[in-house]
Amino acid sequence: MANKKVNGKLKIVCLGGGIGTVNLIKGLKKYFSNITVVVSMADEGGSSGRLRRLYNIPPPGDLISCMAALSCEPIGKLLTYRFPGNRYAKDYYLEGHKLGNLMAVAARDSKGSFEKAINFLQKIFNIKGNLLPVSSDNVSISIKTIENFWE
Repeated sequence: MANKKVNGKLKIVCLGGGIGTVNLIKGLKKYFSNITVVVSMADEGGSSGRLRRLYNIPPPGDLISCMAALSCEPIGKLLTYRFPGNRYAKDYYLEGHKLGNLMAVAARDSKGSFEKAINFLQKIFNIKGNLLPVSSDNVSISIKTIENFWE
């Protein structure tokens, strides 16, 4: 997290996207109105991973969770509502999906880009703050281990 005064007001910037960032945003929004979240876009599990594979969309889950954290409680609960069932079900099953993730797919398809979709969702739900995906490309994180590294 970083901060900077802009026109006398403190500007808060958070980097992340998982549950830790979501909880941080929930706490910060009680005291600050100018919050920007730079959201990780490498999620490949659960609903995000399934939608990523099925619709060739950047993973919406962390971004939707951060959007929900910036919103008022009823909107946040709607965005994070998860359909009953297995989060890791077959890609084309509805079960386990987060409603906000499905809305991100629909908004992307209707607006023509993921960035426009996020702006659209922020506008229709009147969500304050800035959400910036760290990348619009489909990225994956991997690691290569070196055998006997510590020897």
